[in-house]
Amino acid sequence: MLLVTVPYFATREGVLNVAIGHCNLKCNTYGGCNIAIGSSSLCCNTTGEHNFAAGQYSLRDSLSGNSNVGLGTYTLSNNRGGDCNTAIGRGALGSTTCGCNTGIGTFSLGGNTTGCNNFVAGYRAGTFLANGWSYLTEPNNSTYLGAVPVDVLLMTLM
Repeated sequence: MLLVTVPYFATREGVLNVAIGHCNLKCNTYGGCNIAIGSSSLCCNTTGEHNFAAGQYSLRDSLSGNSNVGLGTYTLSNNRGGDCNTAIGRGALGSTTCGCNTGIGTFSLGGNTTGCNNFVAGYRAGTFLANGWSYLTEPNNSTYLGAVPVDVLLMTLM
């Protein structure tokens, strides 16, 4: 049996929104062209547009971010206003508030808060500094494959 809940959401001016799941787009006022699938995805969105959130708590706290994609539970869950982020995998980019980041893999760039323009791929990629336990919170213009920055990886191969 498939149960689909299409909840009430507060859209006043926003158009072309789709919400499937409890608390999705609950606070939306002017944001348009958003798709929220999964409990509490895009729950706090007010003015953000062109977002796609699929997974429980995906883009949950996004208020005004535009053109973000979150696929998986807790993806971009704390993004407040960052634009053009893509997160695929549980908890990917879960703490980011900046824009133009791509995280592919479970908890990829999970500790990032204000870093922008990053690409990471792999389990927990870009989450920790080289010491393995301190969160990487402000990377900018970086690429990580796995837990190691690509420039460090290239230097060790030479």
